Amino acid sequence: MQRKQFAVIGLGRFGRAVCRTLALQGHEVLGMDASEDEVRTAHAEGIATHVMQADSTDMRSLEEAGLRGMDAVVLAIGTNLEASVLTVLNLIELGIPRIVAKAAYENYGKVLKRVGGESLQVVYPEAMMGERVANALGGTAILEAIELDPEYSIAEVPAPPEVYGMSLGEADIRGRFGVTVIAIKGKGGVNIAPLRNDRIQPGDLLAVIGTNERLRALQR
Repeated sequence: MQRKQFAVIGLGRFGRAVCRTLALQGHEVLGMDASEDEVRTAHAEGIATHVMQADSTDMRSLEEAGLRGMDAVVLAIGTNLEASVLTVLNLIELGIPRIVAKAAYENYGKVLKRVGGESLQVVYPEAMMGERVANALGGTAILEAIELDPEYSIAEVPAPPEVYGMSLGEADIRGRFGVTVIAIKGKGGVNIAPLRNDRIQPGDLLAVIGTNERLRALQR
């Protein structure tokens, strides 16, 4: 996988989750926020390659932070429309090829999309999370990743090769990896709430719940 450079503006829970995930994938990540408290929290959690306090509505701050040349920027402010619009305009002027902006509601997203044009993608995290939870409960899909709280998440991971052909009971995923399997996705579809005798086949994906530390260890 090619190592890329990303910036995440806004280090609330959503922004920190994006930083953490990109960093775990091996990318270089710059986290920014105007709040000293949010920057301190992000720095303490060690979620990004670099963390800094800066005002994204100020072009000079973005230039000094080295945003020019980034592969993409995630705008995770989400609740301050004026700050989001000014930041998007600054990012466009910097020539950022891809901007992903969090929006709290539809009209908010429409304004950002009108300002950002084709280079901007709007996401609605709360709506997306609700859809994924409903799909998982309904048996029509499996979760990719949902942060339940700062310590626990549900994630989709490839089944480890060493458990291929084993039943869930034989694999003892909980005992060996400290996470609980809540679904198995394979060629035959999605098996929600699998039983101990259900077998794990090559290429299966497991939906598991556990602490973020255990999930990172399993993914490695």
